[in-house]
Amino acid sequence: MIKVVVTGVGVVSSNAWNAKELYISSIEGKTGIKNTDKLKDIGISSLYAGEIACDYKGIDKYLYICDLAIKEIFNDSGLSKEYISSLGSRSVFSLGTSVLASLPLEKQMKKQLESQDELDKSVLDYNDGRYIYQLNEQLGNRGDVYVINTACASGTMAVGNAFESIRSGGVDVAIAGGVDVFSDTSISGFNSMQNMSSKPTKPFDENREGLNIGEAAAFFVLESEEHALARGAKIYAEVFGYDSKNDAYHITAPDPNGAGAYECMKNVISEYTLEDGEVLYINAHGTGTSANDPMEISAIERLIEGKSGIEKAWMSSSKSMLGHCLGAAGAIELAICVLCQKHGQMPLSISVDKPLPMNHIELVTTKEQSIPFDLCISNSFAFAGNCASIGICKYI
Repeated sequence: MIKVVVTGVGVVSSNAWNAKELYISSIEGKTGIKNTDKLKDIGISSLYAGEIACDYKGIDKYLYICDLAIKEIFNDSGLSKEYISSLGSRSVFSLGTSVLASLPLEKQMKKQLESQDELDKSVLDYNDGRYIYQLNEQLGNRGDVYVINTACASGTMAVGNAFESIRSGGVDVAIAGGVDVFSDTSISGFNSMQNMSSKPTKPFDENREGLNIGEAAAFFVLESEEHALARGAKIYAEVFGYDSKNDAYHITAPDPNGAGAYECMKNVISEYTLEDGEVLYINAHGTGTSANDPMEISAIERLIEGKSGIEKAWMSSSKSMLGHCLGAAGAIELAICVLCQKHGQMPLSISVDKPLPMNHIELVTTKEQSIPFDLCISNSFAFAGNCASIGICKYI
């Protein structure tokens, strides 16, 4: 079996401009969720969001933050655009996003509504794949390109797809990750379901009101162990398992019993050989909504009860600090897992005053609970029943 390892991390989020800042924010409980005028501008009652506040210098915001994250992965991994290009078909680019393809159309629709001018016919032939070309060209990738849009599971599935491409022996190097920025259409959709919080989100709290929307870009360099060792790469962690399922329950609500969530986590952890005393940390999907949080607790409890060798799991929700970053959520949250495991601490869940009842689970809300962990499962559970989990462990 080919081992797959992480050799580069690059991120931008509402509470971090790079991987080092993201790690520090995650263990210190530094939130990026703030009051913003962005939501007020489109008539949304919730004024809190994980907005990346920046001057994008005349280019699309997603391109600006992706440029920063891609430069970081090249610098962090020691690779370059020229090196990736030299691999030919032995590299792959896998991107998760939820809203990028709709942004050009949304911009035109707003312009039309505001001006009442004659329709700009360029909207009829706009290239909704422009963003993937721009990013792939920046990377220098000449191998396969995948765009995964499975709503809020997109980022995890994109990295999982890259992992499987390497483990199958098809490629040596993969660039994978996710990106999403604010979309009026997406935000309005969440608001219409009345699951946005008027305050900073409180995942796994009995008094939670819902989610806050966030923005992020997160990318990884994944390599086969053999390729990474041959070039003397720094290795963060091993990706040991990945699985995806579909609840087939409801277009926006998860199966209350967590069927898909449980199956994903069970199949991921089955790829790992547990040793006595090893610590399992779970980075929860943890949206702070009435539907997700109890479902996820139930699925994790079932996982622990059915898995010998584990008496409990430690858990937190990074969305408590980032907001829900949609198609980028799984990628930015996996980046937190990779960075925190490397440094021997767990990321916190903040804004929890009265935790929901849970068995076999320790919700990590204080620095005193933040301990080193041996393996981690990062969860993403999305609309249309999409469920995905990915596992990392210490590289030995």
